[in-house]
Amino acid sequence: ALSPSELAAWLPAWVVSEGIAAQEGSKLCKECVCFSAARGCRSLREALAALRQALTFSLEDAVMAARTSGGNPHANEDVNDAAEVAEFFLEAAEGPEELSVALPRLLQRLRDGGRRGPRIHKPLRLLLTGQTNGAPVAEIVRLLELLELEGGDDAGVRLQDRVKLVRALFLSSSTSRSNPQTSVLME
Repeated sequence: ALSPSELAAWLPAWVVSEGIAAQEGSKLCKECVCFSAARGCRSLREALAALRQALTFSLEDAVMAARTSGGNPHANEDVNDAAEVAEFFLEAAEGPEELSVALPRLLQRLRDGGRRGPRIHKPLRLLLTGQTNGAPVAEIVRLLELLELEGGDDAGVRLQDRVKLVRALFLSSSTSRSNPQTSVLME
């Protein structure tokens, strides 16, 4: 097992060698170290696995699983829940400021709409990663923003591409603020 200082010393080189970051001294590498430490990672393998899990983007798979007849009812609920917050998420993600700056207002807007705890975080995490469980949304957003600026060739799907896919999957002509209950499963 590595000590936190050993992990901080060795992880940046591995993050670069794995193609997640372009340069060892970048803010992205520092954020990857903080992210891994916050998860209690004690080895490079654990740290890279935690990072890969947070950076995986499987939203299309989640939506397709929910659309499959006889599919998992929890997947249907999760995707429908994500559909309800997608427009608010897109407003924040496509706004003039970074998503990490807009995120507190987005979270408050969802709270004001009656959402609490997992009903806020699970759909946002699904929109960002395609997974309902995992790292806190704010940490995922920070990693994705840094990947946008400093990511390597194998960093995964960029934040702006994720946002474009959310728009394509959840905001069709049949989905509007006037009908927030419209389900992606009904399209």
